[in-house]
Amino acid sequence: MVLGAGFAPSVAHANGRYPSTNSFFFSPTEPDRILLRVTFGLLVSTDRGKSWDWVCEPALRISGEEDPMYTITPSGAVVSSTYHGVDVSTDRLCTFPVVGAPLGPRVFVDLTSRPAAPAEVVVFASARSGEGVYDSELFETKDEAKSFTSLGTPFPTTAFLGETVDIAPSDPERIYVSCFIGDPAHAIPKDTESAGIWTELFTAAGVSVDRADVDTE
Repeated sequence: MVLGAGFAPSVAHANGRYPSTNSFFFSPTEPDRILLRVTFGLLVSTDRGKSWDWVCEPALRISGEEDPMYTITPSGAVVSSTYHGVDVSTDRLCTFPVVGAPLGPRVFVDLTSRPAAPAEVVVFASARSGEGVYDSELFETKDEAKSFTSLGTPFPTTAFLGETVDIAPSDPERIYVSCFIGDPAHAIPKDTESAGIWTELFTAAGVSVDRADVDTE
Protein backbone atom coordinates (compact mmCIF):
# COMPACT_ATOMS: atom_id res chain seq x y z
CA MET A 1 0.00 0.00 0.00
CA VAL A 2 1.27 3.46 -0.91
CA LEU A 3 0.48 6.20 1.59
CA GLY A 4 -0.17 9.77 0.47
CA ALA A 5 -0.56 8.87 -3.20
CA GLY A 6 -3.42 11.33 -3.54
CA PHE A 7 -1.50 14.32 -2.21
CA ALA A 8 0.75 16.73 -4.12
CA PRO A 9 3.20 19.15 -2.53
CA SER A 10 1.95 22.74 -2.31
CA VAL A 11 3.87 25.57 -3.93
CA ALA A 12 4.95 28.55 -1.85
CA HIS A 13 5.01 31.86 -3.72
CA ALA A 14 7.26 34.70 -2.54
CA ASN A 15 7.61 38.32 -3.59
CA GLY A 16 11.22 38.02 -4.70
CA ARG A 17 12.82 39.39 -1.51
CA TYR A 18 14.35 37.65 1.47
CA PRO A 19 12.28 37.99 4.67
CA SER A 20 13.56 40.93 6.68
CA THR A 21 12.42 43.83 8.82
CA ASN A 22 13.08 47.45 7.92
CA SER A 23 11.15 49.89 10.13
CA PHE A 24 9.23 50.33 13.41
CA PHE A 25 6.18 52.54 13.94
CA PHE A 26 4.84 53.40 17.39
CA SER A 27 1.48 54.65 18.61
CA PRO A 28 1.54 58.11 20.24
CA THR A 29 -1.18 57.09 22.71
CA GLU A 30 -0.80 53.30 23.18
CA PRO A 31 2.71 52.45 24.45
CA ASP A 32 2.24 48.72 23.88
CA ARG A 33 1.16 49.01 20.24
CA ILE A 34 3.92 48.59 17.65
CA LEU A 35 3.91 48.14 13.88
CA LEU A 36 6.91 46.40 12.33
CA ARG A 37 7.27 46.71 8.57
CA VAL A 38 8.63 43.59 6.93
CA THR A 39 9.31 42.55 3.35
CA PHE A 40 6.33 40.21 3.47
CA GLY A 41 3.71 42.57 4.91
CA LEU A 42 3.26 44.03 8.38
CA LEU A 43 3.73 42.62 11.89
CA VAL A 44 1.57 44.05 14.67
CA SER A 45 2.05 43.81 18.42
CA THR A 46 -0.32 45.06 21.11
CA ASP A 47 1.83 43.90 24.04
CA ARG A 48 5.08 45.70 23.27
CA GLY A 49 6.66 42.91 21.28
CA LYS A 50 5.77 39.87 23.41
CA SER A 51 3.58 38.52 20.62
CA TRP A 52 2.96 39.45 17.00
CA ASP A 53 0.18 39.15 14.43
CA TRP A 54 0.86 39.18 10.69
CA VAL A 55 -0.95 41.23 8.05
CA CYS A 56 -0.06 39.81 4.62
CA GLU A 57 0.72 41.81 1.49
CA PRO A 58 -2.55 41.01 -0.33
CA ALA A 59 -4.50 42.36 2.66
CA LEU A 60 -2.42 45.55 2.47
CA ARG A 61 -2.85 45.61 -1.33
CA ILE A 62 0.90 45.82 -1.90
CA SER A 63 3.39 43.53 -3.57
CA GLY A 64 6.97 43.17 -4.74
CA GLU A 65 9.41 45.88 -3.73
CA GLU A 66 6.83 48.22 -2.16
CA ASP A 67 7.50 49.37 1.41
CA PRO A 68 4.71 51.71 2.54
CA MET A 69 5.30 54.30 5.22
CA TYR A 70 2.94 54.18 8.20
CA THR A 71 1.86 56.42 11.02
CA ILE A 72 -0.57 55.82 13.88
CA THR A 73 -2.86 58.68 14.90
CA PRO A 74 -3.94 59.39 18.50
CA SER A 75 -7.29 57.62 17.99
CA GLY A 76 -5.55 54.52 16.64
CA ALA A 77 -6.08 54.94 12.89
CA VAL A 78 -3.23 53.65 10.74
CA VAL A 79 -2.34 55.79 7.72
CA SER A 80 -0.14 54.32 4.98
CA SER A 81 1.38 55.72 1.78
CA THR A 82 1.21 53.24 -1.10
CA TYR A 83 1.67 53.14 -4.84
CA HIS A 84 -2.11 53.15 -5.33
CA GLY A 85 -2.89 55.99 -2.90
CA VAL A 86 -3.22 56.68 0.82
CA ASP A 87 -4.92 53.97 2.88
CA VAL A 88 -6.50 54.59 6.28
CA SER A 89 -7.46 51.73 8.59
CA THR A 90 -9.74 52.66 11.50
CA ASP A 91 -10.67 49.09 12.52
CA ARG A 92 -7.38 47.80 13.93
CA LEU A 93 -6.00 46.79 10.53
CA CYS A 94 -8.96 44.68 9.43
CA THR A 95 -9.65 46.78 6.32
CA PHE A 96 -7.59 49.35 4.41
CA PRO A 97 -9.87 51.67 2.41
CA VAL A 98 -8.10 54.07 0.07
CA VAL A 99 -8.73 57.79 0.44
CA GLY A 100 -10.47 59.40 -2.53
CA ALA A 101 -10.46 63.02 -3.66
CA PRO A 102 -8.46 65.16 -3.52
CA LEU A 103 -5.73 62.51 -3.21
CA GLY A 104 -7.03 60.27 -5.97
CA PRO A 105 -5.31 57.15 -7.34
CA ARG A 106 -1.77 58.54 -7.23
CA VAL A 107 1.61 57.16 -6.19
CA PHE A 108 2.49 58.22 -2.65
CA VAL A 109 6.14 57.85 -1.72
CA ASP A 110 6.19 58.97 1.91
CA LEU A 111 4.30 60.49 4.83
CA THR A 112 5.04 61.96 8.22
CA SER A 113 3.13 63.30 11.21
CA ARG A 114 3.86 66.50 13.08
CA PRO A 115 5.89 65.59 16.21
CA ALA A 116 3.89 67.85 18.51
CA ALA A 117 0.53 67.12 16.83
CA PRO A 118 0.35 63.46 15.69
CA ALA A 119 -3.23 63.94 14.49
CA GLU A 120 -1.78 66.07 11.68
CA VAL A 121 -0.22 64.05 8.85
CA VAL A 122 1.55 65.20 5.69
CA VAL A 123 1.56 62.82 2.70
CA PHE A 124 3.78 63.12 -0.37
CA ALA A 125 2.61 62.10 -3.87
CA SER A 126 5.27 61.87 -6.55
CA ALA A 127 5.59 59.86 -9.75
CA ARG A 128 6.44 60.12 -13.41
CA SER A 129 3.30 60.98 -15.38
CA GLY A 130 4.79 61.20 -18.88
CA GLU A 131 7.99 61.60 -20.84
CA GLY A 132 9.98 64.09 -18.78
CA VAL A 133 6.86 65.06 -16.80
CA TYR A 134 6.41 64.42 -13.08
CA ASP A 135 3.44 64.79 -10.75
CA SER A 136 4.48 65.76 -7.21
CA GLU A 137 2.37 67.35 -4.49
CA LEU A 138 2.04 67.54 -0.72
CA PHE A 139 -1.26 67.06 1.12
CA GLU A 140 -2.10 67.35 4.79
CA THR A 141 -4.79 66.28 7.21
CA LYS A 142 -5.50 67.91 10.54
CA ASP A 143 -8.29 65.53 11.60
CA GLU A 144 -6.56 62.12 11.64
CA ALA A 145 -7.01 61.41 7.92
CA LYS A 146 -10.74 62.09 7.80
CA SER A 147 -10.09 64.81 5.19
CA PHE A 148 -7.10 66.09 3.21
CA THR A 149 -6.20 69.37 1.56
CA SER A 150 -3.36 70.38 -0.74
CA LEU A 151 -0.35 71.82 1.11
CA GLY A 152 1.62 74.70 -0.33
CA THR A 153 2.25 75.07 -4.04
CA PRO A 154 2.70 72.08 -6.39
CA PHE A 155 6.26 71.12 -7.25
CA PRO A 156 7.75 71.60 -10.73
CA THR A 157 6.36 69.17 -13.29
CA THR A 158 9.74 68.69 -14.95
CA ALA A 159 12.90 67.16 -13.49
CA PHE A 160 11.48 66.71 -9.98
CA LEU A 161 10.89 63.27 -8.48
CA GLY A 162 10.20 63.18 -4.75
CA GLU A 163 11.70 60.73 -2.28
CA THR A 164 10.96 61.66 1.35
CA VAL A 165 9.14 64.21 3.48
CA ASP A 166 9.88 65.19 7.10
CA ILE A 167 8.82 67.94 9.47
CA ALA A 168 11.30 69.82 11.66
CA PRO A 169 10.66 69.01 15.35
CA SER A 170 11.62 72.58 16.25
CA ASP A 171 9.33 74.23 13.68
CA PRO A 172 6.06 72.53 12.65
CA GLU A 173 5.76 74.90 9.68
CA ARG A 174 9.07 73.81 8.16
CA ILE A 175 8.90 70.78 5.86
CA TYR A 176 11.94 69.02 4.46
CA VAL A 177 11.55 67.30 1.09
CA SER A 178 14.25 65.23 -0.57
CA CYS A 179 14.04 64.66 -4.29
CA PHE A 180 15.85 63.98 -7.53
CA ILE A 181 16.61 67.13 -9.51
CA GLY A 182 17.58 66.60 -13.13
CA ASP A 183 16.87 63.30 -14.87
CA PRO A 184 15.63 60.85 -12.21
CA ALA A 185 15.74 57.99 -14.73
CA HIS A 186 19.54 58.15 -14.71
CA ALA A 187 20.13 59.22 -11.11
CA ILE A 188 21.60 56.97 -8.45
CA PRO A 189 19.37 56.07 -5.48
CA LYS A 190 19.69 58.41 -2.54
CA ASP A 191 21.42 55.94 -0.24
CA THR A 192 24.52 55.85 -2.50
CA GLU A 193 26.93 58.55 -3.56
CA SER A 194 25.26 60.80 -6.10
CA ALA A 195 25.56 64.39 -7.19
CA GLY A 196 22.08 64.15 -8.72
CA ILE A 197 20.30 64.40 -5.36
CA TRP A 198 19.13 67.72 -3.97
CA THR A 199 17.35 68.81 -0.85
CA GLU A 200 14.72 71.51 -1.08
CA LEU A 201 13.40 73.22 2.04
CA PHE A 202 9.82 74.44 1.92
CA THR A 203 7.67 76.19 4.46
CA ALA A 204 4.03 75.21 4.83
CA ALA A 205 3.24 78.21 2.60
CA GLY A 206 5.15 76.54 -0.23
CA VAL A 207 8.04 79.02 -0.30
CA SER A 208 11.48 77.68 -1.18
CA VAL A 209 13.91 78.85 1.48
CA ASP A 210 17.06 76.95 0.64
CA ARG A 211 18.64 74.60 -1.89
CA ALA A 212 21.90 72.67 -1.66
CA ASP A 213 23.62 69.56 -2.82
CA VAL A 214 23.44 66.67 -0.39
CA ASP A 215 26.88 65.64 0.78
CA THR A 216 26.83 61.82 0.76
CA GLU A 217 30.55 61.25 1.20
